[in-house]
Amino acid sequence: MKRFVAIALLLLGSFSLFAQQWEINIELNDILGILQDGCTNEKNEVICVGYYEAYAFAVIIAEDGTYTSKTYMEEGKTSEFTSILMLDNDHYLVTGLLSNVGSSENFFWIAIIDSNLNILHSTYKEQRDGFGNFGGGKACVDTDGTIIVSAFELKVENELNRRVGVLMRVTPGGDIINCQYLYREYPDPLFYFHSFLVRDLMMVPSTGEMMVLGCGSGGILSITFFNYDFEYCRSYLLKDQQDNHLFEKAANSDCCLDENTFLLVGCQQDDSGNNKPHLLYGKTNFQGSIFQKTEINRQDTLNYCASFQSMATADDSTIFLMSNCRIGHWAAPANSEIYLANTDLEILGSKHFFDESGSFPSFIVATKDQGCISVSIENKRVIRVKKFLREDFNPIPCSVKNVSKEQIKATVFPNPAGDEIHFDISELPAGKEHRISISDAMGRTVMSRIIRGEGNILTLGVSSLPSGIYTYRIYNAENEIVSGKFVKE
Repeated sequence: MKRFVAIALLLLGSFSLFAQQWEINIELNDILGILQDGCTNEKNEVICVGYYEAYAFAVIIAEDGTYTSKTYMEEGKTSEFTSILMLDNDHYLVTGLLSNVGSSENFFWIAIIDSNLNILHSTYKEQRDGFGNFGGGKACVDTDGTIIVSAFELKVENELNRRVGVLMRVTPGGDIINCQYLYREYPDPLFYFHSFLVRDLMMVPSTGEMMVLGCGSGGILSITFFNYDFEYCRSYLLKDQQDNHLFEKAANSDCCLDENTFLLVGCQQDDSGNNKPHLLYGKTNFQGSIFQKTEINRQDTLNYCASFQSMATADDSTIFLMSNCRIGHWAAPANSEIYLANTDLEILGSKHFFDESGSFPSFIVATKDQGCISVSIENKRVIRVKKFLREDFNPIPCSVKNVSKEQIKATVFPNPAGDEIHFDISELPAGKEHRISISDAMGRTVMSRIIRGEGNILTLGVSSLPSGIYTYRIYNAENEIVSGKFVKE
């Protein structure tokens, strides 16, 4: 079995940064490089993987922002890492790609690395006859301790490249013990595995099944269940109660609430069939129905060429949702948002970014201290890593109470608002769950909260909001009750 020689990359750097909040740039000497996935260990270190030039690359980032990194080289080979999964023994399973220079031969690479980024074991999956290059890579741990890894291979059919999904069962030591190609039309007429791409994998403890969140031809998203031996069980298209699909091959989940429900972030298709920058955060059952959702409006109204969404869960009250897009073309400036949310689908706060250089977060990782780090790439030559604390998202206080009628000055008051603003909710229908949503002047959702408690006045602490004009909506599942605008001084 081949062994890679791990060598230190340029940046065995160490920086004196702020205790909890920091930003670092990992310079790649003007040579192409990118990070593609990350995870957090028990020491609150973040381990990210990707590639540098033509070689796989990994970096460990400590709590204070200091970091060490390595590349993995073998003569005559090119390689990259695509995903990482933390194991119980302070080891990590990484997936990646390996190619012979000057050859179309391509291997899917599975490796076990230790806490010092040393490779302990490598396994390679060769291409099948008639198939092209491997790609992708997601992993999860089954209930018996084995690891499920996904990938895809390209296959040319009728002059079209199709992605053929692959599922592999791997031992904790990194050896493949079972492999199944998802390449046939299963009896279920709702979904076909043509051009199939796995977005996420999760285990269902109550049934022992594996749930695959993926997209097939046309970008239609589904959840598909397989048993322990990777035998097909059933599929459901992902739809909301209005029969709208999640669209544009963009949906992620890393949180099962219980044995029947998981959280999902994705892109909503509008009624016209166009994929506008419209983020959806919802609760989904294991029949594919999005039965509760929060819709997050973006400022972008033009067509755009790419959007990316991801989810990073710290705990029930701290979930980070990321969305970014470029408007018009790949070289256009990037608009990015990271939202702080909870399992009740409330948006507690947000941060917005606009970068003329085209830099945007490619993924986020939740940390053990209720924060997150975002990993951005600028022209594939600078890896920008930024640590955020939960309080950086300015979670807005919210409370309901009873006051006398004489104290109620208007539907919304004071207007302009200072540190607090009050809403008259005395006319809200009883027995229904209501929500208040606040958007800024650009149409971006900055807060979405469930109205809890008994009373006639809803009070929000808005001291953290920038000065400007805001739009509010109070609504339930059936109707919008009231809407309007207020000014924050």
